[in-house]
Amino acid sequence: MSRTIAVWDSAGGFERSFGQTGEGPREFEDFGMFDLFVDRDDNLHVLSGLGQWTVLSREMEWLSRVQRMPQIMMHRVARNLLMPRGEIVTSPGNLRDQLPLQGFAVLTTEGEVLRTFGWYPEHGGLTNWTSHARLPLTVADEDHFWAGPSVIRSQYLVEKRGLDGQLQLVLRRQVPWFPDDEEPEVMLEEPPEAPLEPPTEPPHPSLRAMAADTTGLLVTYTRVPTDEWVEIIGRWRDPPRIPDDYGNAYSAYIEVIDTRAGVVLASRHLASWFDIEGFLPGRMKGFRRVELPNGLIEIRFIDIVLTNHEQGR
Repeated sequence: MSRTIAVWDSAGGFERSFGQTGEGPREFEDFGMFDLFVDRDDNLHVLSGLGQWTVLSREMEWLSRVQRMPQIMMHRVARNLLMPRGEIVTSPGNLRDQLPLQGFAVLTTEGEVLRTFGWYPEHGGLTNWTSHARLPLTVADEDHFWAGPSVIRSQYLVEKRGLDGQLQLVLRRQVPWFPDDEEPEVMLEEPPEAPLEPPTEPPHPSLRAMAADTTGLLVTYTRVPTDEWVEIIGRWRDPPRIPDDYGNAYSAYIEVIDTRAGVVLASRHLASWFDIEGFLPGRMKGFRRVELPNGLIEIRFIDIVLTNHEQGR
């Protein structure tokens, strides 16, 4: 068995697929991880299985494969980011017994660990990593990246760091819908799971995704529990069945920040929540996966557009 990668054009037209047994450049392992990354040369990088890293050209020609990447980037909650020149930045988030700690590692696509900085334990154990501990990461430029707070952290805080580990800039937002708490409740695991006991209070807001462009604009997407969260999640008793009104348990905020001026250009509240899973590299275009009634998965894109009115806010 193997996984399949489908190629579509910008208008949504299907072009081709590959990865099935006996088809395409090579097969991909049909278990474990499966993430796709694109570098500045339009090469496709595929992280699959238990650490298999494959590089394909834009014409889907085979370039290279490392069968097993280092354990340091294979934790269940690790977040991986491919930089424009091809370096990999990875971060596991936090440990249950050491919530404030976070660290990063920089690797090559050949599996060499170039450096680590911050507090980055190489082996945390599968049961010690907090659920939802992943840091939202995005590229700032060739030598720098943005890292959001671990989603169990209690502050709306974003850091700009260099690949050498140097902290360049810290942006902190103080808003009523993202309060600073000393001990925020750990979020539920993804995919959503029914709670063992009826909850008595909602979880803390979580910065779920972000993106930066070349002009210094940073887009953040934050999920915020609503006043209905306790009641809706409290009715969740059948684990396979998510409540029909689950989407009403959360709202969301999309914000655009001018990081060079330190100014929030726009802040839009979305009362009807939908999950943005990530952004296209270097663009203010988000995407999410939607399961259709026939069981197929559809990719939907969300454009973040600044109007003249919003730019004056």
